[in-house]
Amino acid sequence: MTPIITYAEALDFLSLFSIPLSFEEGIDYLQRLSQQVILLSLYREYFPAEWTQSTASIEPDFEDWQCSHSPKEMEFLRLVEERLFPIGLEWEWGEALEERMSYITVYPHDLDWYQRGIDEFDEFHQFLIYLLGQDFPVSLWQERLGITLNFVLPVEQLDFDRLEILCQHAPKPLGYLYDALSIVDHSTHCIWIDSCWECMDYFAWSRESLDGLTEQWKLALQLWDKESQLRRWIAADKTRYLPLINLWNQAKML
Repeated sequence: MTPIITYAEALDFLSLFSIPLSFEEGIDYLQRLSQQVILLSLYREYFPAEWTQSTASIEPDFEDWQCSHSPKEMEFLRLVEERLFPIGLEWEWGEALEERMSYITVYPHDLDWYQRGIDEFDEFHQFLIYLLGQDFPVSLWQERLGITLNFVLPVEQLDFDRLEILCQHAPKPLGYLYDALSIVDHSTHCIWIDSCWECMDYFAWSRESLDGLTEQWKLALQLWDKESQLRRWIAADKTRYLPLINLWNQAKML
C-alpha cells in the first residue's frame, strides 16, 4: 500500500507538535492524529484525481493544530460537500473550521410543521399540514386555499399503507402525494429528510458512512424532486387540490 505521505514529510509534520506531557494529552494527541490519517486516506480513495493534483499542505493552518484542519483536509471536506452530500461546512463554519470535524453530522433540512406556525409555510405545504393535522374546519380550506369541499377523511381513519398503494397506481404527479406527505411527516425512511433538531445523527468518517450517506442523499434529492413536481402541478391549477383530497379520502381504513 502506497503511504499517504513520504518519510521526510512525516518527519516535518511531526516536528510541529510538542510531546504530550500527560497520559490524557497523549491519548488526545493520538486520537486527533488518527482522525487526520483517516480523512486523508478517504480523500485519496474517493477523489484520486484531486489528490494527485493537490499541492495543499498537510500541516495545520493555526498554531493550535488540535483545533484546526490542514489545507489538505479542508480540500477533502469541500469535495464531500460539493460532490457527495452536505456536511454543513459553509453553512455553519465558513471557510475555516475552528474545531476539527471529528464526525459527520446529519443536519435537518426541513421545518418541523408541529413546531412552527402555519403561516411560515407556503400554500402547498399548508395544504399537506391541513391533511395531516386535521385541526382545521372545512371553511378554512376555502379561506386559505380557495377550494370548496364537503368532506376530508380524518387522519385517524386513514390507512397510510393503502394510500401508498393508491398513489403508486395514480398518474404522476398526482401519485406523488404519499411522498410529499411523508416528507412533511418525516416518515420517508431517508435520514436526510427525517432528521430533526431533537434527533440528529452522527457518523464516523469511514467508507461505510460515506457510501451510505451518499446513497441516502440521492434518495432525498429524488423525493424532493417529486414533491417539487407535485407543487408545480398544483400551482398551475388550484382545482387540482380536489383530486388530491379524493385520493386521500379513498384510503379510508377498512
